[in-house]
Amino acid sequence: MSDGRKHWAQSTGDPIPGAPEGVRPISLDALNHLGVDGEGNLYWIDTKILTAKREFKLSFYQGLLATLTALAAIAAAFSAGVSAYCDWVQLSKADVRVLNGSAAADKR
Repeated sequence: MSDGRKHWAQSTGDPIPGAPEGVRPISLDALNHLGVDGEGNLYWIDTKILTAKREFKLSFYQGLLATLTALAAIAAAFSAGVSAYCDWVQLSKADVRVLNGSAAADKR
């Protein structure tokens, strides 16, 4: 290939800045050769591509801290909702007093 590609799946476009030597973008024609099975495994043509599965586990104290943080966030959201409801109820009562003329009577 005279255009600088060393593999048919490489794009004819310029290499991405900062990419290792010889690494080029994949061509659009080569994307048809990528596939995924029902379990999420990646395949190139008919060969399974090995990918690293990384799992993590929280320690007891990390799990406890995450749980406490989630409970605090739930409590804060509930408190904000109650506060908004109370403000709404107070504004509704004030609107009724103004409409009935009792707000002017309250000032006397």
